[in-house]
Amino acid sequence: MNERMVIVGAGQAGLQIAESLRAEGFGGAIELLAGEKLPPYQRPPLSKAWLQGDLTATGWAHDGTIEVCEDPTAPFVLGVQWHPEELPDPRIFDAFVAASTGAR
Repeated sequence: MNERMVIVGAGQAGLQIAESLRAEGFGGAIELLAGEKLPPYQRPPLSKAWLQGDLTATGWAHDGTIEVCEDPTAPFVLGVQWHPEELPDPRIFDAFVAASTGAR
């Protein structure tokens, strides 16, 4: 019998569950179900910083959903709900990559 694990959600918790299953020796298939087109990736846990007051909301969707959070003491946005790499003008994303990696 083939073991299979289905994890609903490919966010921080879902990815951690998958990694923990492998680390504990689970050898069956692991399937992550998510609504995003991108593969699972580690997302920074921003909620703690938000609750501590270290982040400022600076962008909202039409329905009032916070779309952008910034650290007022840092030069770049920490968390966004949108994908700047998909914008028609990639300069903001290129600048972020250059600043965070030293690449030019």
